[in-house]
Amino acid sequence: MSTTQSYSDPFAEWLLCRRYGNDLDEFVKIERSLNQVREQVLANAFIAPGDTVLDIGTGTGILAFGALERVGKQGIVIFNDTSKDLLDYCRQKATQEQVIDRCRCIQASATNLTEIESDSIDAVVIRAVLIFVTDRGHVCEEIHRVLKPGGRLSLFEPVSRLGFMEGRQPFGEYEVGYVSHLVSKVRAAYDQLSNPLVQVLEIDERELISHALAVGFEEIYADLHVSISQARPISWDTYIRRAQNPKVPSILEAMQVALTESEIQQLTAHFLPLVESGQGKIRGGGIYLTAIK
Repeated sequence: MSTTQSYSDPFAEWLLCRRYGNDLDEFVKIERSLNQVREQVLANAFIAPGDTVLDIGTGTGILAFGALERVGKQGIVIFNDTSKDLLDYCRQKATQEQVIDRCRCIQASATNLTEIESDSIDAVVIRAVLIFVTDRGHVCEEIHRVLKPGGRLSLFEPVSRLGFMEGRQPFGEYEVGYVSHLVSKVRAAYDQLSNPLVQVLEIDERELISHALAVGFEEIYADLHVSISQARPISWDTYIRRAQNPKVPSILEAMQVALTESEIQQLTAHFLPLVESGQGKIRGGGIYLTAIK
C-alpha cells in the first residue's frame, strides 16, 4: 500500500489513506485495535469449516480474512463492497496470502445483493456499515433472503448516544482548556468541510432489533458494549492528519481553514503534549447483534 496513492471513492480514500494520516505504522495499530470487535463478531456468527460466509461492506477485509481462517480449505468467503478500490485491495492481499481460491468479490451495495442466490449463505458478518445506510430495513430483508434456514447474521454497529460520535469530534478526547475559542473555530470549519456525499447516521439497538424482527429472524440476541479508556499516545503530526470517518476532513485541513498561523501555534502548544503522552479519554459504544433465520 502506498501512502501517496489516491483512490476514486471517499470510503477507499479514507480506509486506505486518510484514516491513519498516511502513517503506515498507525495503519497497523488501527487494524490491530479492531481485533476484539472482529473476534467477537466472528465468534457470534458460529462459523464452521466448509461454510460460505458473506462479509457485507468488507472494507479492508478485517472480518473476511478472519472468516477465512474459520471456514477452512472447503469454505468460501464473499467480500462485498461498493468500492472497486477496496475490493482490489482485498484481492491483492488474498493473492499474497495464497487464499484467493477461497474468495469471491462482489461489488454491490448492501441493499442490492442480487448476485447472491437466496438461501445460499451460512453466515453474514457486518462491522460498522449500517451507520452509512439509510434503508436499513431493506438491508435486513436482503440478508434474511440470502441466508440458509438456520443461517446466522452477526454484526457490530457503533451506537451514537453512547458518545461514539461526540468523542470523534476534533479534540474530543482531550481537555480544551484555554484554547476553547480556537477549538470552536476548528469545529466550525470541520462541519463546513464535511463531505456532503457521505452520511454518518445515528443508530441504536432498538432500531436494529426492530428490523431483525420485521424481516422474520427466529432468534435474536443483542449485547450493548460501552468503553471509556485512556487515549493511546500518538504523534501530533499523525493525529492532525487523520480523518475520523469518510465524511470529515482531517484536523489539519480544518485548522488551515479556520486559524491563523499564530493561532495554529497556540493550539499546537496546548494539545501536542496531551496527544503525544496520551492524556485523554476515549469514549466508545456499540451493539453486537446475532440473529438466526
